[in-house]
Amino acid sequence: MKSVYPIFEAELDIASYVAEVSYFVTDDINITAGVRYIDETRYTRNTYTTADGAFTFDAERDFDDTLPRFAVSYDVNNNWNVYANYARGRRSPVVDANAGGVNVTKPEIVDSYDLGLKYQSANFLFSGAIFTYEYSDYQQSFTDAETLQSITVTVGDSTMSGIEGMATYNYSETLTLTASLGFLDAEFADNTADGSEFQYGGNKFRLAPEVSGAININKVFNMDSFDIDVNWLTSFQSEVFFESSNYPGLSQDTYSLTDLSVKLLQDNSKFAYEFYVNNLFDKEFLIDAGNTGGGLGIPTFVRGMPRIAGVRVYYEF
Repeated sequence: MKSVYPIFEAELDIASYVAEVSYFVTDDINITAGVRYIDETRYTRNTYTTADGAFTFDAERDFDDTLPRFAVSYDVNNNWNVYANYARGRRSPVVDANAGGVNVTKPEIVDSYDLGLKYQSANFLFSGAIFTYEYSDYQQSFTDAETLQSITVTVGDSTMSGIEGMATYNYSETLTLTASLGFLDAEFADNTADGSEFQYGGNKFRLAPEVSGAININKVFNMDSFDIDVNWLTSFQSEVFFESSNYPGLSQDTYSLTDLSVKLLQDNSKFAYEFYVNNLFDKEFLIDAGNTGGGLGIPTFVRGMPRIAGVRVYYEF
């Protein structure tokens, strides 16, 4: 097989216009409506260089779309608020030119719905929400291992749903506890948009942990004219996959990270000093894998930051 050296180029010229209006139906009920209009031009050029010479294929297409947004918020009383949101998002179509002609995918559309509530009192805050993202014509890209050409498949309707919550408790003027927790269910549809079977149907979206959360403890110690502000943050997430294939070798198991900082402040001083350690226990983890090297059979692994310690100096002007 002759060697092929591809060069893929793309240009995007886009104009976006946004309008939004908000109206208080009563003192406690607020309604918001908005719209975004998008006008774009996409240009692509693919050049393949072989022993027989260079071959260039290009194409240009124009697109436009209108995306709505609606929201309603209700203050039940001085402590409780409930809200509901709807918005439509869009990912631009893919324009691909090659020897077989010009292939244009449909735009990827996502309709997002979320329903939530908030509570606030003198020393306690809570917020929670349930949400659903409904994807239409979901675009999934792959790299052909032989030609190195990027191939985009339009997947059928896919959904991502979840629930999340966060609570903050001010135990005292010097001690604050915060915790958050989220659950996520994100799976590909079983078929592509044309009805054929999708080889990764039922798999998890990449970088979509089923469980994630964090615990934060902030304590201030008062010592004469000094305040010592100690902050402890531990975050965690369940296994994530870096590729739509959900190949175990391209994934990150459940892990947690802890950051610690100690800040020193003095009364009537414009300076403050902070000692910090990120990734306190020096956890080894990956934040991504696959990428361009995945198409060559040599996945590119992106390592997360190791333990880092340092000192920060603050000055108040």
